[in-house]
Amino acid sequence: MTLLFYCLFITILFFGFGKIKFYEPKGIFVLGSVFYIVFGMSGTLDVIRGDINIPNELKIAIAIAFTPLIFLINKRKYTNIKGLRISNFSIKTIRNLSLIIGFIGFLFMIQKIGGLSVFENNPNRVLRNQLITESGGNFPYILFFFIGFASSLMLEFYRNSTVRRIFFKSFIFISPLLLYNLLEGERSNIIKFLFIAYFFYIIKFEKKQFKLGVFKSILLVIGFSIFSIMGNVRSHLNLAVASGDASVLVNVIQNKDITQLLIPNEPKAVAFTWRYTYKLLNNGFLDYQYGYTYFQGIPYFFPTSVYKIFNLKKNKTISDQIGDIYAKEYGYKKKVGFGYLGISELYLNFGLISCIFFFPIFFSMISFIEYQARISKSISEIVAIAFLPYIAFFAHRVSFASVLATYIWFFFIAISLYIITIIIKQILISTNKSIKNSKNIIL
Repeated sequence: MTLLFYCLFITILFFGFGKIKFYEPKGIFVLGSVFYIVFGMSGTLDVIRGDINIPNELKIAIAIAFTPLIFLINKRKYTNIKGLRISNFSIKTIRNLSLIIGFIGFLFMIQKIGGLSVFENNPNRVLRNQLITESGGNFPYILFFFIGFASSLMLEFYRNSTVRRIFFKSFIFISPLLLYNLLEGERSNIIKFLFIAYFFYIIKFEKKQFKLGVFKSILLVIGFSIFSIMGNVRSHLNLAVASGDASVLVNVIQNKDITQLLIPNEPKAVAFTWRYTYKLLNNGFLDYQYGYTYFQGIPYFFPTSVYKIFNLKKNKTISDQIGDIYAKEYGYKKKVGFGYLGISELYLNFGLISCIFFFPIFFSMISFIEYQARISKSISEIVAIAFLPYIAFFAHRVSFASVLATYIWFFFIAISLYIITIIIKQILISTNKSIKNSKNIIL
């Protein structure tokens, strides 16, 4: 409890006396730290088998990590940022191509898992995702959707559309995927889209004073409650969607205590990865990584199919390794998916004292991505807007290899589509010239 109050006190000082606001990317990262690290580590330990206590060393590590926030209160200013500008035509083409490719991949994925009937046959989302990965050909269609969504926001912004029109048109494009994610109980994708839209607004309309207010506060509470309930009953929700029978879902909701529905288990499950990592290190089942898991994102970028071509084995992320070890220890047939706590990865690589650099390191990365997001009409701008949710929030709950691989993927997708855009543009110009020359000859 002392740790909880200390971290909250530091957080209040950070927002109260600092220049960084709670709604900015760095502010969101700090709030995410409180949610996943502080709340996750101070929650009850009866959620996961084998989770018995919180080691004192990890409590000290958390205190060490939060203390530097007192010295990180200044806000970086961004002025006169210029880069290689691209036209509205290029942004529109990138949007259209990425959404088309995304939808093709999405339909392929649904067909691959057997349509909506898979919810009835296999209501466990983690096992469904693992089945897709193990079967090969796991096309990252969702990344194309993120690039397409970010491109749509940017295009409407540079067309001087109203804020409502920008969001309405952009969300319409991805509405089929959002509906599927709702039915599936897949919160992560929905939250990422919302964060992309949110960070876009905060950065592009920063001159407008952001006020939380009563209405926005109520919306946040309702949204948080909905996502919490989705996470706590999603297997039963999947079954209800597939079978058309909601009786089991209703039964589960009625039999659960209100706190069991509204308080998410996710922070506790993600924070468990740190406690479990500590146990494995002490028992000699895991070694300090000395930076390896951070650089792993580069080879992790290449899909499994590429490794198979060269007869190589793709190394698992630390998140996957922890899931495998836990499953083996407790006799589960399939890997257990916990995600991985960001500060735990720093601890695993460099030990206790390294936790003091947790906020300085991630603040630097967020500053870099935010800088890229302010380069008007550029590939970097699209990529950065799409990537900000990963570094400002989801870095708390997934391995850094996944975060870095996603950033590389975004750049690869955006640049590839931009090259295709240039080719299309040249073809159109050549075609128009040919038509004009033909008309001149006839005349």
